[in-house]
Amino acid sequence: MKTIVKLLVILSVVLSLISCKKDTPVSDATLKVSITDAPSDLSNVKEVWINFDTVSVSTSSSDTGWVNLSADGGTVNLLALTNAALQDLGVASLTPGHYAQIRFAVNSSWVILNDNSRQDATLNSNTVKLTKAFDLTEGITTELIVDFNVAHSLTVTNGVYRMTPVTRIVQKNTTGALSGKIAVPDASTPKIVVSAFKDGETTAVTATVAQSDGTFLLGYLEPGVYDIKIEADTYQAYDIADKTVTAGQTLDITGTAGVTLTQ
Repeated sequence: MKTIVKLLVILSVVLSLISCKKDTPVSDATLKVSITDAPSDLSNVKEVWINFDTVSVSTSSSDTGWVNLSADGGTVNLLALTNAALQDLGVASLTPGHYAQIRFAVNSSWVILNDNSRQDATLNSNTVKLTKAFDLTEGITTELIVDFNVAHSLTVTNGVYRMTPVTRIVQKNTTGALSGKIAVPDASTPKIVVSAFKDGETTAVTATVAQSDGTFLLGYLEPGVYDIKIEADTYQAYDIADKTVTAGQTLDITGTAGVTLTQ
């Protein structure tokens, strides 16, 4: 009899634990999407604006299962987002699991020229869809970075500006960065562009403009080996080869003295 009672008690405890496990709600995961930018190569343009509408993600590789992160992604001056600066586009609590795509609805785009005049930029499409597989974990915040390449996205023909978004997307916690300094001779030194290339490739992964004190930061690079090119009008290009990016780390590639450009 005692044995039966013990078995019943054990069974009751097990059933109670199973019931509690079933009743425990699954916590949401958090997804945050931010945007950064590489500089424009149009010398007469000082601002490039985009007005984002919705930002959505999908669990499917087909055009279904979309969930909105934000009903208003906001208005962004892309040229203000160099040197790894970020602007939030959307954040939301989502069901944990595997996601396959991210989509941006774009309302409009325009540029501000050096004379402060405004010119609308015709959008090639009002939807930007990126294939990027990622997993959301219960109770964890995942941040995706959209690196918008204005130099490849914005073109002008006969005074008409056209915006065809060229972007890459990375998961922030899986990336690293390269930093450095350029010895700026004086205030008249032209814009200095610093570009990062995957080892052996000829198309830049990302780029930035050195700040007025000559410092620069190439952010959100996936781990690997990169070659760096530093360029400014009237100066010879300066190359730095074979720098290794490690996730979660920023590597100084020039030292505190910086590098000096020659004419």
